[in-house]
Amino acid sequence: MRRHSARNSTIFFLAVLLGSSLCYTAVTERSYHVYGDPEYSRKARALLAQRSRYPDRPLVVVLGSSRVAYGVDPQVWEAAGDSIGRRPMMLNMAMVGSGPIMQRLALQRILALNVRIDAVLIEYWPPFLREDGPYHEAARLDPARLSSMDEAVIRDHFPDPAATFDRLRQGRHNPWATHGETVLNRTFPRLLPTNRRTDGHWGKIDAWGHLPGRSTVSAAEMAAARQSNSAYYTGLFDGYEVGLVADAALRATIADCRSRRIAVGFVYLPEAEFFRARMPETTRKKVEHYERHVGSTFGVSWIDGRDWIGDDQLPDGFHLLSAGAGAFTMKLGSHLETVLDEREVTSR
Repeated sequence: MRRHSARNSTIFFLAVLLGSSLCYTAVTERSYHVYGDPEYSRKARALLAQRSRYPDRPLVVVLGSSRVAYGVDPQVWEAAGDSIGRRPMMLNMAMVGSGPIMQRLALQRILALNVRIDAVLIEYWPPFLREDGPYHEAARLDPARLSSMDEAVIRDHFPDPAATFDRLRQGRHNPWATHGETVLNRTFPRLLPTNRRTDGHWGKIDAWGHLPGRSTVSAAEMAAARQSNSAYYTGLFDGYEVGLVADAALRATIADCRSRRIAVGFVYLPEAEFFRARMPETTRKKVEHYERHVGSTFGVSWIDGRDWIGDDQLPDGFHLLSAGAGAFTMKLGSHLETVLDEREVTSR
C-alpha cells in the first residue's frame, strides 16, 4: 500500500512539474511583454498604457543603457507642459547594459507590440561600440532574458547563434531551470544572494519607463566609483576600435525604423569633464572619425548632450543623479520636434 501511494505521489509530482513547465513556456512565449524579461515587460506595459492614454500624441521611444534608464525622466517632461494636445511624449525603454545589440533587441520587441511609434532615439556611447574580447555585448546578456521573438537579433549579431538557440530550446523544455531565478527575483528576491538579484534594475520603474536614480551620493562613494571606473575604462580605451558587430547592429536598427517610417536619431548623454578627459587622443580621433561616418552615412538627427549637465550631477562620470536627469530630460524634450521632422525624410 505504501509503495502504491509513493508511486502515485511521484507520478502526481512529475505530472504537476510537466504541466507547470508547459504552461509557463506557453504563457511567456505568447505574452512576453507581460510575463517575460522583468525589465522589458514593465516598460512594455508602460508603453502600452501611455499610448492608450494618449493615442494622438507623437511618441518618441528612447533606447539605451543604464545611462538612459536613470537619465531620461519623461515624467518631468510631462509635468512641465500640456499633455492633452500634440506635444510629443517620451517613453524610456532603456535596458541596463544595452549597447547596439540590446538596443536592436529592445526595438524588435517593441515593434512586435504593434503600437504606433513616431520616433526612436538611440543612445550613442563609444565605450559600448567596442566588441572584441571581454567587451562583447552578447556576453553581458543573461540567456534567461531571451525568447523566440529575439531570434533575428541572435542570428544577426551573436557570436554563436547555434549555441544560443540550443539554450533557448533547453529553456522551453525545462523552464524552471532556466527561469527559476527570474521567478524568484519577481516574487521573493530576498531569498537570493545580493549578487544574483536583478530587481534593482526594474523594481522601481515608473509609469513612463524611468528607473529613478539616487538624489545624493557621498564623497566616499563618489571617490570609490571614480576609482573603479578609471581602471575599467582605461583598459577599454587602450587599443580601442569600433566593433564591426556594433556598427552592423546600429545600421540594422536604423533600417528597422526607416522600413516602418519611424524617425530615428542618436543622443549622446552627459559625461563629466574628468571622464571625457580620460579618453586618450588616439582613441578620441577614432571616435570622432566614426561620428563623422555616422553623420554622413546614416543622415540621422544628432543630439549631443555631453556638456549639458555639470559634473556635480555625474558622480561616477556618466550616470546622472535624479536632479540632473530632470534637467537633462527637459533639454532633450526641446529637441524632440527636430527628431520627429525626420519622418518627412524617411517617408520620401
